Amino acid sequence: ARQQRGSDHGRSIPKIDHDHLLMTAQKIGGRAEIKAAPGRGFWLVWHPSPIV
Repeated sequence: ARQQRGSDHGRSIPKIDHDHLLMTAQKIGGRAEIKAAPGRGFWLVWHPSPIV
Protein backbone atom coordinates (compact mmCIF):
# COMPACT_ATOMS: atom_id res chain seq x y z
CA ALA A 1 0.00 0.00 0.00
CA ARG A 2 2.98 2.26 0.61
CA GLN A 3 4.17 1.94 -2.98
CA GLN A 4 2.19 4.83 -4.40
CA ARG A 5 4.27 7.65 -3.00
CA GLY A 6 1.92 10.40 -4.14
CA SER A 7 2.23 9.44 -7.77
CA ASP A 8 -1.24 10.50 -8.81
CA HIS A 9 -1.60 12.96 -6.06
CA GLY A 10 1.50 14.87 -7.11
CA ARG A 11 -0.14 15.81 -10.38
CA SER A 12 -2.64 18.18 -8.83
CA ILE A 13 0.12 20.18 -7.14
CA PRO A 14 1.16 23.08 -9.37
CA LYS A 15 4.83 23.69 -10.05
CA ILE A 16 5.96 26.74 -8.16
CA ASP A 17 8.36 29.21 -9.66
CA HIS A 18 10.69 29.96 -6.76
CA ASP A 19 12.14 33.11 -8.28
CA HIS A 20 8.69 34.54 -8.91
CA LEU A 21 7.70 33.70 -5.35
CA LEU A 22 10.74 35.49 -3.93
CA MET A 23 10.18 38.54 -6.10
CA THR A 24 6.53 38.73 -5.09
CA ALA A 25 7.49 38.60 -1.43
CA GLN A 26 10.03 41.39 -1.96
CA LYS A 27 7.39 43.58 -3.62
CA ILE A 28 5.04 43.06 -0.70
CA GLY A 29 7.90 43.90 1.61
CA GLY A 30 9.86 41.46 3.65
CA ARG A 31 12.27 38.66 3.09
CA ALA A 32 11.43 35.25 1.76
CA GLU A 33 13.58 32.23 2.23
CA ILE A 34 13.10 28.85 0.60
CA LYS A 35 14.22 25.83 2.57
CA ALA A 36 14.24 22.31 1.26
CA ALA A 37 11.85 20.05 3.10
CA PRO A 38 12.54 16.32 3.03
CA GLY A 39 9.90 14.48 1.02
CA ARG A 40 7.67 17.49 0.50
CA GLY A 41 9.51 19.80 -1.88
CA PHE A 42 10.19 22.93 0.10
CA TRP A 43 9.09 25.26 2.86
CA LEU A 44 8.62 28.94 2.20
CA VAL A 45 9.71 31.03 5.15
CA TRP A 46 8.58 34.61 4.85
CA HIS A 47 9.66 37.33 7.25
CA PRO A 48 7.39 40.33 6.69
CA SER A 49 8.95 43.68 7.43
CA PRO A 50 7.31 45.50 10.32
CA ILE A 51 4.86 48.16 9.19
CA VAL A 52 6.12 51.52 10.35
